[in-house]
Amino acid sequence: MTDVEVSTAGQMGIYLDSGYYGTFNNIKITGGAVAGVYTSSVTWYQSWNKLNVMNAPGRGYDGSSFHVSILNSKFINNMSDGVRMSGNNVNIQNSMSSNNNGDGIYLISGSNEFVSGNLIANNTGVGLFMSSHFSFTPGLIENNIFSNNQTGLRVNSSNRWNFKNNFFKDNSTAITINGTSANLQWSGKLILSNNLTSCNVTSTGVNPGLLNGSCNNQGISTANKVDLINTSNYFTGLTADSANQHTTGSILYSGLLDWFSFETIWRAWSKPGSFAGACATGDTCFITDYSLTPQATEILYVNGNPIAAETCPTSIHGSQYHIINNGYALLNSYEIYGDYIGNENGFCESNENCQFKPHIGVYQLDHQGSPQNCNFEADVNLSNITIFF
Repeated sequence: MTDVEVSTAGQMGIYLDSGYYGTFNNIKITGGAVAGVYTSSVTWYQSWNKLNVMNAPGRGYDGSSFHVSILNSKFINNMSDGVRMSGNNVNIQNSMSSNNNGDGIYLISGSNEFVSGNLIANNTGVGLFMSSHFSFTPGLIENNIFSNNQTGLRVNSSNRWNFKNNFFKDNSTAITINGTSANLQWSGKLILSNNLTSCNVTSTGVNPGLLNGSCNNQGISTANKVDLINTSNYFTGLTADSANQHTTGSILYSGLLDWFSFETIWRAWSKPGSFAGACATGDTCFITDYSLTPQATEILYVNGNPIAAETCPTSIHGSQYHIINNGYALLNSYEIYGDYIGNENGFCESNENCQFKPHIGVYQLDHQGSPQNCNFEADVNLSNITIFF
């Protein structure tokens, strides 16, 4: 399914009852009392690229599927969670979940999740809530921005997960680890800015990875904690937008008609305020540009700065991989969707064309002009990959 727009006053915009190996591209949905998209437990190996669910009375996406990829998508201004998923091998990359009246992303009862390069902001609940997870092969939470949520990240009764290069800004609590959570590893940059509480670590199992209060390393964690910095000018912020029907960039909710048209993909409707949630009746809604400014120095180029025709940065050498579905995916990169090369699951695997992710968060396109590529350094598990930037 491709290039479909759905507006519904019913229960779901799209209800996927069963099926395997489905691909969905450029889907736009408003409405859905239960969810904009609902998928059952017998829908496996689904790829959703450029799924935009906005202003649903329920959740943006509600699924209990296995081997699901959500790529380059937006879940904005929904009246419950942006995304709620149960099931194994969930892959969420390069997406935005913001201004939802609930959690930005709620993952429950699964294993081997991969959450990479996302912006999760302005939600009334938890930015990313992981509950009841166990991985024989550790899942990975990398390169994400958690901004202005009630809690940025909550790890509840979940074991054997890795967290790398994540940024927590303006949350009430940056990180909560509780339940029986154990054997967690934190590495790369752990950036904490203007959160009311940094770490709430209570009643855990062995080695939660961070210490209560300070967020200092515990167990096998090696994170480079960065705090006491001013990040108020990291996002471009409120803006007018000539591509939107409401060109001034602000409108009363009752008059908001254009949820999807923006000059750049980094823009979305929002409601200012702490943990603001969805814009609703009586509110004035604003367009926010979440692209990074040159002042965002702590999260720009954390994975290296590539040079055309030279060896790619070490963060994307073939030795830097995550184990998925009994295979290997290159870190800090994603498969280019829609080029008819590879399996369109979003993971950067051998024999595919991939895009480098130099920065933390969803915004990666600060280079102007035509795409260039660096020389990929192969390893025994990953080879014949072309890296573009």
